[in-house]
Amino acid sequence: MFKCPTCNGNGVAVQTVTVDHFIKTGTVTINPEDSFFACLNPACDVVYINVNNQAVFHSYELKEPVWYKSKAEPKIICYCNKVTDKDIINAVLNKGAISINEVIEITGAMKNSNCSVNNPLSKCCLPAIRIVVESALNNFRK
Repeated sequence: MFKCPTCNGNGVAVQTVTVDHFIKTGTVTINPEDSFFACLNPACDVVYINVNNQAVFHSYELKEPVWYKSKAEPKIICYCNKVTDKDIINAVLNKGAISINEVIEITGAMKNSNCSVNNPLSKCCLPAIRIVVESALNNFRK
């Protein structure tokens, strides 16, 4: 398990191509041989850590907000199609979606996927979509 040098929070390995995609142009040159992980602590402003030299990259150094960070706005859930948590909630609360498949159809999430590049964690957004849908459905039922 990786640990963030700033907050000591847990981290997960991410692909170098992902970090290269998210870092603002001109900020730093990413070496394809470097290894990176993402800090998963929502309160920590560090997003990526270079394992090779412990360099850290903060939210303000990225092209887009990272959805799981507490200050992210908008909270993009599907980066490939720019679907936000608000889009997903709207599909459930205002457009009658009651399943993941209906949310995907209404919002266009997960179409033309290139998650290893576009998602800040280098993986599919389906688990994050599921969390937002379940939360919206639970709030709708109250």
